[in-house]
Order: sequence, then structure tokens, then C-alpha cells
Amino acid sequence: MDQLTIPCPVLDCGPDCWACEGKGRVRFTGAAAEQAGRTLARIDQWAARRAAEPEEG
Repeated sequence: MDQLTIPCPVLDCGPDCWACEGKGRVRFTGAAAEQAGRTLARIDQWAARRAAEPEEG
């Protein structure tokens, strides 16, 4: 993976956002793209496991 672009993860993203500089998306390249891709895959796996768990209550 040479490049990965994701929606800005900053909750209060705006025109002066430090992460995306107001573009609304963040681009990773090279090794950072590889790491971000692996992290997003782990988050997706965690969310799928969490959704499959029966709700307590």
C-alpha cells in the first residue's frame, strides 16, 4: 500500500484543523500508510467482534 486516504478522525474538525488542515481527509504515504492500514483493519475486526457479542442487560 503506497497511499491511504481516510476521513479526518478529529471530532471537532474545521477549517483550522491540525490534522487535515481543513481538507476533511488525511492522507498517509509509504510506511505510515502500511501502519494506518493495519490499525484500521484491527479496529474493523474489533468492531465486528463487538457487534457479534450479545448485549448485557
